[in-house]
Amino acid sequence: MTEDEVAQARAAGLDGGAGAGTGAGGDQGRPAPGRSATEDAELSRRRRRVTAVVAAICLVAVVVVTVVSVLLIGPRRPHTYGDWMPLDRLWAQCDEGDAAACDELFVESPGRTDYEQFGSTCGNRFPGASLACVQLMTPPPVDELGK
Repeated sequence: MTEDEVAQARAAGLDGGAGAGTGAGGDQGRPAPGRSATEDAELSRRRRRVTAVVAAICLVAVVVVTVVSVLLIGPRRPHTYGDWMPLDRLWAQCDEGDAAACDELFVESPGRTDYEQFGSTCGNRFPGASLACVQLMTPPPVDELGK
């Protein structure tokens, strides 16, 4: 028999030598052709370690993606008019000219939202202003008008 035929016979469990009769499982319990039992066991341990490392890396990747998604996207939060009733009330009051409501809308709104932008501009009346709406929208006292 050639080496290939011996290998095929061993794989089929037909070699009749030591370790024969392992049943329908083929070469269960026997080293692969050309390897000792020790080498086979070491290879098996390495495969288990590699599998464990790959699984751990995948788990870490899933955790990282989840954390980044929550941090960047965050849970659904109010963004624009109609998303959250308390901020909608402040928006409407600000739109009607209530300077204090505009300031409160700015303070209470989540960052980088339409609510914040509308409040910070006093209902789009003062884009780019850095003063509070109460200061910008409150008329000066009468005695200061005459000076």
